[in-house]
Amino acid sequence: MSLYSLPPLISALLLLYLVVGIIVLYKKKENINKCLFIFAFLSFWWQFFWFILFNTNSPGLANILVKVGYSGIVFLPLVVNNLLLTFANSKNTKKRLYLHSLIALFFVISIWTTNFFVNGVYSYWFGFYPKASWLHILYLIWLSYLLVGGLFKLYVYYKGLNKNKSEKNKLKFVWVGSFIYVLASIDFLSNYSLSLYPIGFIFILIGLFLYSYSIVKYKLINISYIGKYLLFLSLYIILIILLLTPLFYLKQSFFLIILYVFTCFLTLPFIFNFIKSKSKYFLGEKFEYIHKLNTLENLQKNSLKDLLDWLKNTMKLSSIELFLEEENSFYSYLNNEELTKKNEILKIFSNHNYLFLNEDETLKKTFDYELVLPLYSDDEIIGLLFLGEKENSFFDEIDLKKLKNFTSLIEKYLIFELENNKKYLELMEADVKYLLEATKRIVEIKELKELVENIMNIVLRLTNSQKAGFYLFEDDCFKLEYSKNLHLQEIEKQDGLIQILEQSNKYLTAQRLKDFNVDNALKSFDGALKTMENLDVDIVFPISDNNLIGFIALKRQNFLSTKTLHDINLIAFSSAMAIKNIMLNKKSIKDSFTDCYNRKYLDENIGQLIFKTANEKRSLFLLMIDIDKFKEINDSKGHKEGDRVIKGVVKILNSYKRVSDILFRYGGDEFTMLVRDVDLESIKSMAKRILPSLELKNLGVTLSIGISYLKPREKRYKLDEIEHIKAELLKKADENLFKAKAKGRNGFVV
Repeated sequence: MSLYSLPPLISALLLLYLVVGIIVLYKKKENINKCLFIFAFLSFWWQFFWFILFNTNSPGLANILVKVGYSGIVFLPLVVNNLLLTFANSKNTKKRLYLHSLIALFFVISIWTTNFFVNGVYSYWFGFYPKASWLHILYLIWLSYLLVGGLFKLYVYYKGLNKNKSEKNKLKFVWVGSFIYVLASIDFLSNYSLSLYPIGFIFILIGLFLYSYSIVKYKLINISYIGKYLLFLSLYIILIILLLTPLFYLKQSFFLIILYVFTCFLTLPFIFNFIKSKSKYFLGEKFEYIHKLNTLENLQKNSLKDLLDWLKNTMKLSSIELFLEEENSFYSYLNNEELTKKNEILKIFSNHNYLFLNEDETLKKTFDYELVLPLYSDDEIIGLLFLGEKENSFFDEIDLKKLKNFTSLIEKYLIFELENNKKYLELMEADVKYLLEATKRIVEIKELKELVENIMNIVLRLTNSQKAGFYLFEDDCFKLEYSKNLHLQEIEKQDGLIQILEQSNKYLTAQRLKDFNVDNALKSFDGALKTMENLDVDIVFPISDNNLIGFIALKRQNFLSTKTLHDINLIAFSSAMAIKNIMLNKKSIKDSFTDCYNRKYLDENIGQLIFKTANEKRSLFLLMIDIDKFKEINDSKGHKEGDRVIKGVVKILNSYKRVSDILFRYGGDEFTMLVRDVDLESIKSMAKRILPSLELKNLGVTLSIGISYLKPREKRYKLDEIEHIKAELLKKADENLFKAKAKGRNGFVV
């Protein structure tokens, strides 16, 4: 073997390692996986055939090896370009991809049928090397276009990512790795009679190392899985090296080399599977099981239920339940049921890795499961995993080994959660005080929107839910008043979920729904389950004060302890009281027909508003608005038309006012609007926009407006002055309204 062939051999083997790694680790058929595989394989092809080329002494055989090697190399620019565009979230159009594939195929055909691409070989001091012809120059131009274009697009995409730091770091490694890989093009100098040893393998290895680091670092491949199967991959590569050794003894016969290589490629899949099956024994774990287990281990925090579902489906269990330890009991993770008599349970299950319940008659009657696996942290039980019967089978030694791995994973998950919750537990005392203060504050809030936001802030603090919604009964349906990632705006009063909430008056989960249905044989059960699925929530708390007035819907991030459930029930009960108070208050301060504030509310609050506004040196305008000739409309067209006009005018006025402006119904067809923090010109502009508006023309009415205002002043008002100012402000606006009507209506006077 030539010493000069060692660098390409080493790089070829390392590339093969990466190729096999991608085959083993990638089960999904994403574009990025295919591109990485082809990229690594063609790089291996390049280095492997150059390794053989440097060991041959026959010019004829060297010529054949050059053609075989270049048949793969010509596709590299297209593959690298497609890989870069994939990372840049940009795709080659089919036509463009086909065009460049045809160009590559044209080069391959010219390699085998003409001397236009390579014209023989050079005999250098390190071995034979391809001699470039004129078509090779066109290939280099095409190569430069694809590689520079791909690098440029990836750079532009990288610059456009402003916030995603992880994605930017990944792309940084990919871009630098690609750039360094492209530097391997230095090897093409030796194609043009320069007797330089091809050192491109250095750039190939550095570039692909950066690729591999990026892939592993940013979770495109599972690094823990690579660690588990290092033994398997190493055995496979050692075998490949052993299979390559005979090539050096067959180098005088081209036919025997081709026959041997062909035989190796046919047998390699069988050898691969043989080593894989043997590695199961050495590792003591099932290949596919560990792969899936490690995939599950990388699931997000909310995946504990996914783990349990996966185990149930994989082992074909009739049932599964996880009970987690709390102060005086164990509570179910899936449906919040409790196992009391904690001390007795600990005595039964302590010092066991697993326990078959059917071996003890008492346990068999108490628990409707076949097997229980205690979960430990520092020799203390933190949970109990109950498993039902296996479908058409029983638990054997292999199952128990698998379950040991699984419980270890659950233990890690729970310990991680407990560590994370230590800080929360330290703040629990403060949270109790916070909860008491929060419930007091809830009852005191007078605005519905503020109340709902306060309630949901408390609930989200307690639960850290992924999705949350607050629904309130209004206009014969339940409307969404607050949303965190919920989109169903209305739920009919006749909905199955609403009916069951009204009957049970308790929080509901899917499991509790099923239990409630068994006890009561509900017709509305299917509808209730479907509504929960449509909402994409898993727990619902009723807000009820004899009658259901609303509910809180949540999708839990983590399991909720019994204490947390009690806390949310307390919040819901306080909410019902507060909402009822707000509704009663709303009836007393609002005009039921127009939903504007009434005159009573104006009389009670205008004084306070004047005092606050004036003493903060802010302006205050009062607009007295009257519908022109409204009596004639009532007399000629009837009260029904009059009602329609009043509602239409309110809608128009609401569309022109700001959120901070307040609209009152002062009399039958007369309205008052209070506007703060504007100047005189802004008020005139507002009036000028309202009066000739298209909406009023379509309604068939005109308005007259009288305006009075309070200027900001340096001197503070005294409380005994306020009543006089209030009366003057209303009187002046009323006088100006009279003047506007006297001028011919459809106008305003300040």
